[in-house]
Amino acid sequence: MSSPSISQVINVKLTQENYLLWSAQILPYLRSQGLVGFVDGSMLPPNQRLRLSQDQLVLSLINSSVTEEVLSTVVGITTAREAWDTLERQFASTSRARAMQIRMELSTIQKKDMTIADYFRKVKRLRDTLAAIGKRVEDEELIAYMLQGLGPDYDPFVTSITTRTDVYTVSDVYAHMLSYEMRHLRNGTLEQFSSANNVNRMSNRGGTNGRRGGRGRGRQSNGGRGQTWHTRNNFGRQPSKAQSNSDKVYQICGKPNHDALQCWHIFDQEYQAEDNLKQAVVAISGYTGDANWFVHLSYWELINFWFI
Repeated sequence: MSSPSISQVINVKLTQENYLLWSAQILPYLRSQGLVGFVDGSMLPPNQRLRLSQDQLVLSLINSSVTEEVLSTVVGITTAREAWDTLERQFASTSRARAMQIRMELSTIQKKDMTIADYFRKVKRLRDTLAAIGKRVEDEELIAYMLQGLGPDYDPFVTSITTRTDVYTVSDVYAHMLSYEMRHLRNGTLEQFSSANNVNRMSNRGGTNGRRGGRGRGRQSNGGRGQTWHTRNNFGRQPSKAQSNSDKVYQICGKPNHDALQCWHIFDQEYQAEDNLKQAVVAISGYTGDANWFVHLSYWELINFWFI
């Protein structure tokens, strides 16, 4: 069985930040080929020529597995052991410091104004960086970091996750976070819409009061509630102050000698206005639609049509 080439075994080249990952890939290959002694000093070859040949093979493997930037670090080194020691001194301590820095960044990460998708990508990138230098973060620990970085808007969600006995994976929590974000955004949008609708309704109500004043539900001679009702009701004629209730017919029941609020049918929702009165409302209101529609109106619907 032929041995795999170095390019098949090592797919990550050494950079300034991934020494632990790189060494974790190359050492097993060297051991499988019986060559690890050339980098750790444990090899005792039978003769000098064979030793030199194998040593240069290992040095070649090391040089081919680093980036161009790192390769400058081992330029001029002639043995595999020396190259290995140089790389270890330079990058092992750096990798440990880098791992500590990333872990601190992960433990203090905050979502702030990021979306859940962007927040998760940042968390995952930090985790992957730690994994690349040989410092894996377990799911439970990562979930704790993710939850602590959420803002107060997510407190109910955090409580729900932390109080359950189910075991969640990172993917599970991420899916729940996305769902919660969608509900939160939707509810926020509905709340804003409702507030805007209420403001608009109040504004329209103010305008309606003005129009109602123009339509004149009352009489100048009875409470001073406007005169234009008579303007509409009498088709342009100005009202007479001497006009009495006996001259007026209430528009809902068709009976004279009483005001609207005194009508015995005003709160009777079963009462049906007479057709001729409904037709009168059509004429008075200036409604230009289908007049037959009024035939099916109850007294209450008729009131709403006229006064709203």
